[in-house]
Amino acid sequence: MLNLESYNQIGWPQYLLDRFWEKVIPPINQDKDCWIWTGCKSIRGYGTFNNTVVGKIVRAHRFSYELFYGIIPNNLIICHDCDNPPCVNPNHLKTATPKINMEDCKNRNRNVKGSALWSAKLNEEDVEDIIFGALNQIYTSAKQVTSIYNISRTELCYLFSKKAWVHITDRFSKDELIKAQYALNVNATLTPDDVNDIRNRLQNGETQKNIANYYGIQQTAISRIKLGKTWNRI
Repeated sequence: MLNLESYNQIGWPQYLLDRFWEKVIPPINQDKDCWIWTGCKSIRGYGTFNNTVVGKIVRAHRFSYELFYGIIPNNLIICHDCDNPPCVNPNHLKTATPKINMEDCKNRNRNVKGSALWSAKLNEEDVEDIIFGALNQIYTSAKQVTSIYNISRTELCYLFSKKAWVHITDRFSKDELIKAQYALNVNATLTPDDVNDIRNRLQNGETQKNIANYYGIQQTAISRIKLGKTWNRI
């Protein structure tokens, strides 16, 4: 029997490993058969694991890959040779480049979209996990998500307004998307802390356009704050 706890290329703390492995039941033939994830799953059937060390939901199969092989290089995805989304058997997992993914899209006559776009900061897994995390109260604010995933507030707004990632958001019901959006308070008005931050950014020379994009608001709103026409009591 394989000693699963002995594989830890990243050096995660033992309590995190215990939480992970308690959701995996390896089969008798551990090399050839799938190791099925018994914990939470995304809408597409991929295992999801709350990595409390980094404060982020991660795919269970990606976590397993890193346990056995080490950190996944930037911009690579992890594919299943077994075509079984909940499987976390490292023998069934392999890396692939975005170029290969794009070529696969063309071969299958699919439109290039999502992470296949050169300008994409997120991938399909990220988008699904953001919504999943909001629905399960793991992510509770827009700022938390934009900080973890290094995206602007505008990009997060686009996700929920169906200006981007429609092929992912369409997998969720309208009620689920509204609930997730409400949980993150995506369209919330500015808070006093936001206004003070905006003023500090302006003093440091940041452009009104960049600040507006960060907060997902009109540039005129930044201008009115700068001129003291709004929020003049803060």
